[in-house]
Amino acid sequence: MPLATPTGVESISVYSDPSYAAGEAISQYVGRLYRPAGREPVVYLHGVTDTPASVQAAAFQETINAVAGNSYPVLVPETGATAQWATNDTVGTGGFIDTAIAWAATPATQPNFGTSGTKVGLYGVMNGSLNALNWAWRNPGKVRSVVLFGPIVDPGAFYTANPSLQASIDADWGTHGAFLSALPTIDPMQNLALIRPFAHRILCCYAASDTVVDPAKVLAFAELVGAEVLEVAGGNAQVINGPAEAAAMWTVRKMRERSSAYIGWDEADWDRFTQVPMTLPSAPANNTNTVDTVVAPGGRRGEFVRVSGGEGNERHAYLLDELSAPDVSMRSAFYSQDGNLSGQQGLVLRGTNPTPTTYLLYLCWTDIVFNIPWWINRGKLSGTIGGNDIVLTDVQGGVIPGLRLNAGGQILASSRTSNVVTITVAEADADRNFRGGVLDIAMAGAIGGATVLGAVRTDANHIQYASVGANVASGGPGSWADFNSGFPYQAEARMIGQRMEGRFAPLGADLPDYGDVDLSFTWTNDVTAPQFAGYGRPGLFAGHVGILTPGVRRWVQWAAVAAQEQ
Repeated sequence: MPLATPTGVESISVYSDPSYAAGEAISQYVGRLYRPAGREPVVYLHGVTDTPASVQAAAFQETINAVAGNSYPVLVPETGATAQWATNDTVGTGGFIDTAIAWAATPATQPNFGTSGTKVGLYGVMNGSLNALNWAWRNPGKVRSVVLFGPIVDPGAFYTANPSLQASIDADWGTHGAFLSALPTIDPMQNLALIRPFAHRILCCYAASDTVVDPAKVLAFAELVGAEVLEVAGGNAQVINGPAEAAAMWTVRKMRERSSAYIGWDEADWDRFTQVPMTLPSAPANNTNTVDTVVAPGGRRGEFVRVSGGEGNERHAYLLDELSAPDVSMRSAFYSQDGNLSGQQGLVLRGTNPTPTTYLLYLCWTDIVFNIPWWINRGKLSGTIGGNDIVLTDVQGGVIPGLRLNAGGQILASSRTSNVVTITVAEADADRNFRGGVLDIAMAGAIGGATVLGAVRTDANHIQYASVGANVASGGPGSWADFNSGFPYQAEARMIGQRMEGRFAPLGADLPDYGDVDLSFTWTNDVTAPQFAGYGRPGLFAGHVGILTPGVRRWVQWAAVAAQEQ
């Protein structure tokens, strides 16, 4: 049966539909001037004595309407008859909270009311705050904003201090022993590391004279994770229903806020990064690397230099400390010292340290594959900081159509043996492009022209020319040209959920649209270990610097870097 529509509410859609959860109910509030189709909702997790029906009382409406009136739909799901104390059927995968978000995103009877199921804000009231935090640290990549009213951040201490609620807590967990056994997995104080990545999005509302929720516990929790606090005059009832406007403004600001960072490569900009040495060379000729800020044509650049040594199997990441986000875009231009590809260069979209000694990076980079500067990859690199145990998983790649013959036609295949490149082309294409020992080649997509001198046509379909480098049976189509035309180039990549997109263009040209079939890629997956969910730091990637020129000073450079939370 539908719940009664309260008086004074701007607009309400109330459902008690079996498609949500059998025997349960959910209310959805929206503002007067908009439909919530596609908007990110705020999930209001009520207290132990409340239901979607009871929070329609006038005392709750100011809190709910302050958000709904600012264009964010509010979902008030029932969290089970007794499942209200962070049990798995409430906060776990497929639990009541997940079900409510998914249901509101695709309501069968009200298609115009479908909200976003990707990102949400959370309101948690007392034990609802325990549910909110538990769900949030299990789904950190979905968290836009969290407001906690009288938050229970130490459920063990709360249990002891509130005898009248002990029976309901034990009943929720089945036995008191089960509740005690679960505390390490549901207690916010014992899971601070899982909360800290999104703590800048948490507001804890408390009352100094609250006799139900210990305010000292709330303040200690906020300090330990780095959350904001708001003191409310009065007691427990006032903190639950009092700070409506302040809570709504926090929510609106955090839901709309998109943090950004700009690295112009002033002298202090390197200090904004944390270096993560992913490998250390084990060969005798260990490399000596430095970082610097240099003045170059077009402005300052960040410079990663291999000063000495002959080791090539090195990789370093530089993670931007000031920006941590679930979804992010990164943009920069990449330079090589003299046009030759001296190493891998890329953008880290998510970087984290699962433990103090390990790293997990989700990144997009150009490959060193024998001087093919337009071979673009994405993948995950994990391992021990400073170790030699790097693991590459989920790698996907492709060639941004590489090279083409300037007068038309594709390079069909290529190989190199003893510094001699052999390319395979159609006979008609060779006729148009080969004239008296000169082979005319251009990068696809108007990247720039290149001319190979001293080429020899060995038969109708094959042309050879000299190019120093290691032997390789097949460089694939689009390989082996004058690689000066490959640099500099600009790249932008973004991470949304588990989808990574990249787009690339020569410096000075407009970046193509995401989805451009020639100059962009879209990769998806994240089905293999190690899993990466939630917040991470963006950054830069440098690897294999100077692998083709051992003993020679080599470097890679980045132009100005822009990072933007999505």
